[in-house]
Amino acid sequence: ASADDRHAGASGRIASGGSCGPGQSHVCDNVRCRGRQRACRRNGREGKARQRLHEQAPRVYAPCWTWEGYVKDSNRSSESIGRTVPSRPSSRSCRHGDGEAGRGRRAELMKRIRTMVEPTPGLSSYLDDATSTGYGEFRDYREGAAYRELIAELVNLQRGLCGYCEIGIHLHQSNHQIEHVAPQSAQPEAALQVSNMIACCKGGTVESKDEERFLRPPRRNLSCGQAKAERDDPQFLDPRRLPAQPSLLTVRNDGRVEADDRVCESEDEIARVEKTIEILGLNVERLRAARERRWRDLLDVWAPHFQSDDAMAQGARSALLPEQDRRLAPFFTTRRSFFGRYAEHVLLLAATAGYDRARA
Repeated sequence: ASADDRHAGASGRIASGGSCGPGQSHVCDNVRCRGRQRACRRNGREGKARQRLHEQAPRVYAPCWTWEGYVKDSNRSSESIGRTVPSRPSSRSCRHGDGEAGRGRRAELMKRIRTMVEPTPGLSSYLDDATSTGYGEFRDYREGAAYRELIAELVNLQRGLCGYCEIGIHLHQSNHQIEHVAPQSAQPEAALQVSNMIACCKGGTVESKDEERFLRPPRRNLSCGQAKAERDDPQFLDPRRLPAQPSLLTVRNDGRVEADDRVCESEDEIARVEKTIEILGLNVERLRAARERRWRDLLDVWAPHFQSDDAMAQGARSALLPEQDRRLAPFFTTRRSFFGRYAEHVLLLAATAGYDRARA
């Protein structure tokens, strides 16, 4: 099969039972088969039905590697990036198919973001003002200058990305707002606490020619704060509390997001991830299609380089590390998922040694 065929539908799922030992490889099932195979197993119809599914979908052989093995390998030279790390996986840690760029689907959507610790000067001044009454009045404080200062600081803290869907936020546009993770109606005392605030897009409500930001009918394409509204669901996962690595969520090469049941610790955690995806509307067509387009664009550029570790490592660095303005590229997680272990190596190095060394 061509490189495009091999990478177009690989999901990273192990095809059959059994454990993997050093040097062994497994067949990764196409993402279109995944749910339907589970249905076949539940109904006991594995034979011809399962065979037909696999004949219709391309498969790849991807060496198995484990998260634990990757961490041990993360301090090696760039020559080792992307190579398999033989080790015997557990049912939770094995991440088949992530060993080569473009094949894996494991990634963190809702990228973990940093929490603001101290209020901005404008907000501090408002809080010290004896006449201050609430968040609504804060938006108009000093003719809106204090609000603009606060959202600019949040956007910088989040490196230019929406805290939920990872679309790019630009302060010269109107498609941004401050989102309260805990709704003001449920926790009014937290309305002016910066620890409860993140910068968000306007969830597909601002009319635009950009289909990533607006798609008709808008009611069926609401996301992020607009989809969440005032819901105070105990199942909701705060993006500031997500683990950086490994992720609880996966993004498929068709742009859809789901819980990674091999990373989540329990059925309850899987349910919480799925509930959060639903609450935020992260699989509305507008966002799903945008992520799929990003994946295809990456495939067009990097498919000729899949056999070069150095080229793919450089590609991961350019796609995932901040630009000179400290911003990240939109849909960070799609890029992270595409570059697989190359991405994880770069991100771990950036976290432990800083961006300058990660770029080297």
